[in-house]
Amino acid sequence: MKSGAPRFPPQESALGIVRRRVVLAALCCGALLVLLDITIANAALPSLQAHFRFTRTELVWVINAFMLPFGGCLLLGGRLGDLLGPRKLWLAGMVLFTIGALVCSVSASKMVFLAARAVQGMSGAVAISVSLPLMISMCPPGAKCDRVVGIYAVTAACSGALGIVLGGVLVGAFDWRWLFLFKLPVATALCVLCLWLLPAERSKAAGPVDVWGAVTVTVALILAVHVTVSASTVGWMSTQTLTGLSVVVMLLLLFWGIERLVACPMVPPGTFRLRNLALANVVGVLWAAGVSIWFFVAPQYMQSMLGFQPMRAGVAFLPAAIATAAFAAGPASRAAARRGPAWTLVGGLFAVAAGLALFSFASVDGRFVSDVLPSMVLISIGNALAFPPLLHAAMKDVVAADPGLGSGLVNTSTLLGGAVGLAGLVGISVARADRLLEIGVPPAVAAMGGYRTALIAGSLCVGLALIAAIALVWPRAIRPIDLPIQVG
Repeated sequence: MKSGAPRFPPQESALGIVRRRVVLAALCCGALLVLLDITIANAALPSLQAHFRFTRTELVWVINAFMLPFGGCLLLGGRLGDLLGPRKLWLAGMVLFTIGALVCSVSASKMVFLAARAVQGMSGAVAISVSLPLMISMCPPGAKCDRVVGIYAVTAACSGALGIVLGGVLVGAFDWRWLFLFKLPVATALCVLCLWLLPAERSKAAGPVDVWGAVTVTVALILAVHVTVSASTVGWMSTQTLTGLSVVVMLLLLFWGIERLVACPMVPPGTFRLRNLALANVVGVLWAAGVSIWFFVAPQYMQSMLGFQPMRAGVAFLPAAIATAAFAAGPASRAAARRGPAWTLVGGLFAVAAGLALFSFASVDGRFVSDVLPSMVLISIGNALAFPPLLHAAMKDVVAADPGLGSGLVNTSTLLGGAVGLAGLVGISVARADRLLEIGVPPAVAAMGGYRTALIAGSLCVGLALIAAIALVWPRAIRPIDLPIQVG
């Protein structure tokens, strides 16, 4: 909990209890509103491609223009919360997020649209980074916050599938602009509620913010995605690709040097020498890189191959949302308590890898029930099983110094791993489809061939994550820890 966070009084009246619950609900809804943006545009990718004339390789930036700044600014948002206060920062982040949504909805240029998505990513990260600390700070003194943390965790776990469901419904009923327009009244109402009901926070002294570290690592990762996307067309050994990779390496080295020099680094030197934390971040990067292709391919497959309209494709993701919520809310934690979090992580990753491999067998003239639903359920259950143990693993070695450091790092690594992985796998898919077209394969079959290659590659990425997760089990297993988990 942030020491400068607002506190409700120890003795609450009935009105105070209602007030606290309303604010908690508003903060949780605000977090969901931000997290929906990671996947809400997936159901509208064909519409956005037609409107802005994105190429197949450029289309990945609709997702990554949000995800990269979001992942790069999570740690910085937490430090800004220390400096400025979490209440002020949450309100500022939500206001900027709403402005970004408005600009997205009225954009006529693809560059303006992507720039507004980037603003949404940065401001959303700022709001998310202080949401859970604010919620925990409002728990009555001496009370356990497990229920608050659990509700927040379920919200985060379900946001991916819910984003696609809502996106499909809005695009089908209206058009793609409503993906962003609906946020304006909702975010405004949430900001007014919290401004009115959330207690003023105590002022406090805070250390310096590692702004240059955040800027350096974010620019490095954005450039890494750009190089990955362009390499599929210009070649991995081209001068452009090699130059871009060299600049990425130099920026990462600069980031490492900055972290060794600044007084309050975002990532203290030596952090990744902690065994469990390092392995958890490797698992997070590989897992997110692999599973990201499913959220990208599945909506397009249902629309282009099965003939689903955007609304029907979005509603078809309801089983994923239900399965994730059902398992994240109970069975996942019970399995972790019975078998240990590391074994639960291994089981979850195995289910995700199997789901991706199973979806690669889908055919051009397939059916939803036989070609999509089984993999959807497997991947959803696997994600619900794997996410909490991954946070346990990340936090195990850093509990004594900073319990938020491990969860913040693994949240960042999974988001950025998903962004870079998505760029690479989409490049693989496009390259494979182009080769098939060159030899005279029909366009639909060529597109399916590209999807299949990317899904197999994604399954292999999750398989590598599974191997890294087994290293957490052997030679010593991770024991459960009884601490609030910061879900971002």
